[in-house]
Amino acid sequence: MSEKIFEIWTTPARRWIGVGSISLLGLLLLYVLLSSPPPGLGWPVLMVGMMAVCYWQAWRMHIAGQRRIQLYEDGLYLDTGEMLAPLDGIESIDRSIFTFKPSGGFVLVMREKQKRRTMPGLFWITGRRIGIGGTVPGYQARGMADLIEAMLMQRDQGI
Repeated sequence: MSEKIFEIWTTPARRWIGVGSISLLGLLLLYVLLSSPPPGLGWPVLMVGMMAVCYWQAWRMHIAGQRRIQLYEDGLYLDTGEMLAPLDGIESIDRSIFTFKPSGGFVLVMREKQKRRTMPGLFWITGRRIGIGGTVPGYQARGMADLIEAMLMQRDQGI
């Protein structure tokens, strides 16, 4: 790895709002289940399963909020050193209004299909798309997107 150019992270307030929202959804499911239990066994089992998913995602968002995404000359990395996207593998960047992207973030379109994974509130990878953002402040995501766009233009023009 070369020298770090830019870094984005989740602020504590945004992380706790995200974790709190998902946890609140789990509490609402519990309230509905206990206050007016649906008839039969199917609905209660489904609601308990949905509660488990809510709390699991809240925990994953809490853990992801402690990570940072770093931009280096050769690509994007997590602060653990794991590469998210090599610069040579990025085909384009999409920040348009109608793009399916994380809140306040952007999407990298890769040349090859990537291994599916997610860190809720920080990034997701599905197919050839990497969505970066969510609980990351918009000014950080815009700054990183601008730098990646400039790096892609330099790469494509051979500068």
